[in-house]
Amino acid sequence: MAFAADRQGTFLRSISEEHDTIAGILRVAEDAGQIRVITLANVTAQRIVDTFQEYRDAIKVFHYGGHADGGGLLVDSGGGEVQSIDGKSFADFLAKQPGLELVFLNGCSSQGQSQGLLDAGAKTVIATSVAINDESAKDFSRTFYNSLVTGAPLIDAFDEAGSAVMMKSGGKTRSLYWDVPEATKSEMPWKLFGQESGWKLTEAARDIILMQTVEKAQTLVQQARTKDALKAIVDLLKERNHPMLQQFVQVQSSFTANEKNNLMGILSSSEYNMERNKATHSLLTLLGTLTAEQEA
Repeated sequence: MAFAADRQGTFLRSISEEHDTIAGILRVAEDAGQIRVITLANVTAQRIVDTFQEYRDAIKVFHYGGHADGGGLLVDSGGGEVQSIDGKSFADFLAKQPGLELVFLNGCSSQGQSQGLLDAGAKTVIATSVAINDESAKDFSRTFYNSLVTGAPLIDAFDEAGSAVMMKSGGKTRSLYWDVPEATKSEMPWKLFGQESGWKLTEAARDIILMQTVEKAQTLVQQARTKDALKAIVDLLKERNHPMLQQFVQVQSSFTANEKNNLMGILSSSEYNMERNKATHSLLTLLGTLTAEQEA
């Protein structure tokens, strides 16, 4: 476990708590002789390298907590300043660690590094799609590791962690984000990626995220936010080139066209409301079909 708080920039107040909490949780398994935990506070790039070399081929999980983005991780320079670790170079280094099974990048917007890590041979990666709230990052990792220690499969631990942070946020996804435009605050920021040659979690993880998005879209419709619901589900289906994508896109296009026609005065209020209701009904029907297919 490697942590870096960036004492000069945006200080992460919960990073030491994340460090102590996870170490405490894993200590149960460590005391039972099941694992050994190495924790590195104010970590430098050299300490990461040295630790992998010291425990060559024995490290199964690498956890990073700190500032990150799609291009790399921020660590301590050794002199109290910040140093950036290039994501591609880091992935190349991790590719030379054959025992590594999970890379958990619990920093902001780290998802951009996931594909490089998978291409380099990482079996499973947990990363974030956007900037995340410091406190939420601590809570997510706490529940995730506690689930693992108490015997949950990794996919279940990931799901439980997501549910736990949503419970604490009162079901408001937006509170999990940090300094992100309101329009993007519509999905769980943590993502699970895997290879079929590794733990074979890719499809299961994708199914869970899909169903979470379907439920979110249904909730948005109930809140009279059909436009946001369409965007959430269409964006996800586009990423996956899902076979039902075109049906949802047609509903989205119709909804957008009716909004435009209403603003231009082409549709009366009653006509617009009727068309809006039609689009909402079509969306709910498609979401129901999507749910039934997943359950089957």
